[in-house]
Amino acid sequence: MTARSDHKFIGFAAVLLLMLAALWLGATLFGRPRLQAQSGSCPVANKIDETLTSGGRWQLCWEARDQEGIVLHDIFYTTPTGVTRKVLRQAGLAQIQVSRDDGSAPTQVLTE
Repeated sequence: MTARSDHKFIGFAAVLLLMLAALWLGATLFGRPRLQAQSGSCPVANKIDETLTSGGRWQLCWEARDQEGIVLHDIFYTTPTGVTRKVLRQAGLAQIQVSRDDGSAPTQVLTE
């Protein structure tokens, strides 16, 4: 990776983390939006459509599920030249590895 691509990746990671934090806060404060599995559509309130300064565009849908936590799905990236690619069908954020600074082994935090 070049320094420029590292910078772009760090920027994307920061944007994604901010979006996830906003989703978590919204689900906590305003209830848990639900999607109908068979509908194949994404409610406007659950859609994220973000265009970066580079001209790249990320589009995805999210929902908060009781068993799985926040789930991102139908994730697409459109290049600055207009080529759209499906990046990921679904990603659940129900499991988090916690590393402590006391030298103990990392623990897993699971939603139940």
